[in-house]
Amino acid sequence: LRENAIELVQSHGLLPNILSRLAAKKGRTKFHVSTIHLALELARGGRDASAVGRFKSRFYRFLDNRTSRISKRIVCVSDYVRRDQIEQGVDPEKLVTIRNGIDLSRFDFIGSLDRKAVRESLGVPAGAPVVGTVARMSPQKDVATLVRAMPGVWCKHPEARLILVGTGPLENEVKALAAEIGDGRIIFTGYRSDAHEIMAAMDVFCLPSLHEGLPLVVLEAMACGLPVVCSPVPGTLEAVVENETAFISPFGDHESFAENISRLLDNAELRGRMGLAGRGHLKENFTAERMVRDTLDLYQILSS
Repeated sequence: LRENAIELVQSHGLLPNILSRLAAKKGRTKFHVSTIHLALELARGGRDASAVGRFKSRFYRFLDNRTSRISKRIVCVSDYVRRDQIEQGVDPEKLVTIRNGIDLSRFDFIGSLDRKAVRESLGVPAGAPVVGTVARMSPQKDVATLVRAMPGVWCKHPEARLILVGTGPLENEVKALAAEIGDGRIIFTGYRSDAHEIMAAMDVFCLPSLHEGLPLVVLEAMACGLPVVCSPVPGTLEAVVENETAFISPFGDHESFAENISRLLDNAELRGRMGLAGRGHLKENFTAERMVRDTLDLYQILSS
């Protein structure tokens, strides 16, 4: 940093923020900006149930709070994350909310996508409705709740398929649950570089997460024109409009997820209306251009 006379360092994530703040100070950079993507709840000892995990959370909170003084500004991807930082003890004057945005041009393919071919490649029978998610199979994403919801969906839509795109530490556990429940109607794709194409071939997108900052995958689902069923994570609620772009189900309530999914599968007109509303909401509030503009405005304020 000193050799190249770097004037501004921008970092993302808890440990990168802590380390790069120290490096920026030692490197004599003029400005350091951190971005926080998740509400880590360090003020309450974090989410780890183990004594060791909670000790680590308190230690990280101490380091994060102390080094946050080095950052000129700390960008929060949602107001939920900002509130969490204030509760943690970070100076509110340093905090600014710049919500996530996505590049809508990456979804220009949708108009020419052969949805039928994508579904056939995954083994989905012709005419079967498709519910799905794109998520890391970790405790945070609570994919098991979505799996448990499917028997309730099959009561009304026995041909429905659940597509799970992603991998992670709980993959085998979720597969074992699906084997008990699904009799072949739950499809695991693993990691896929064409996840957007698979998402665009779905009818309903679900995200039963237990915590998020502001989930990009929900923005991507709306870019695909999909209605969303999600849990009431505050960061997710900042991305959707309840009953207009998304239906909300309580945390871990597979019966409510089943009910909301079935409600959407029952009504193609409702799905289309909510999907269209989602794209409009996205274009107004969550574009990459807006995010870049807000970030550049912040840099210019700091350098003026």
